[in-house]
Amino acid sequence: SEEEYRQKVSDKVGREVSFEELQHCWLGYMKEVPARKLMTIKNVEFTNADGKTTFAPSDEKDAANSVNRGLSQNGKPIATSSIVVRTSSYADFAAKQLPTGKLNITGVFTRYRTTWQILIRDERDIQPAE
Repeated sequence: SEEEYRQKVSDKVGREVSFEELQHCWLGYMKEVPARKLMTIKNVEFTNADGKTTFAPSDEKDAANSVNRGLSQNGKPIATSSIVVRTSSYADFAAKQLPTGKLNITGVFTRYRTTWQILIRDERDIQPAE
């Protein structure tokens, strides 16, 4: 749960921290969490959400027919070597525009080598941050 995660991070660093501050601590914690866990990352933005860019256009797909999209928080990009939102070009929403603004993104967190990938199930997994 988010509360358990916050407690674990607070125990490690002795205070509450934002995602930006705990990037490396968070990734260290995530090594203890099994892949394919449904979680939410809060108050992030798609780095290339410009009102035109879509989730997974076929001309950008990789060999696995998917597209990675980077995230930022507080105007600072989060390294795509750490975490991405990965969408199949076959997803029902692949051709839809990336939402803009601050978002809470829920998805299945998987791991490819050292990179965490958020696999959203459908558009409802992305909600405006409050």
